[in-house]
Amino acid sequence: MQYAYGQGRKQRTQPTFDAKSPRGLAICDGCGFMVQHTELRQKKDYRGGSVPVSLSLQVCASCDDVPQPYFGRLLLRADPIPLKNPRPDSQDAQTDAQEVTANALSVSLNILYGLA
Repeated sequence: MQYAYGQGRKQRTQPTFDAKSPRGLAICDGCGFMVQHTELRQKKDYRGGSVPVSLSLQVCASCDDVPQPYFGRLLLRADPIPLKNPRPDSQDAQTDAQEVTANALSVSLNILYGLA
């Protein structure tokens, strides 16, 4: 609740002026404060592409933030090239066959002794 007591609010000083090289003033689209026009920059964000695009907002340095990469395009790698004639590992095939035989034997023993 620091905001309610005035400690969390944005406070900004007036823009500085140079009499030798005068600059125009502008209002920030993000916070509404008056700043020098040269300090404004375009706000950018991802809109489904891989490059951030401009949102047509002119914001000051304190309102400008890093574009959220969550809204960017997800780049996936290509699938690997599959093998032409894949062969299972001979030890895996033997182990699988032994497991099937052991499971069939245990089922038949359970039926024989009435455990199933």
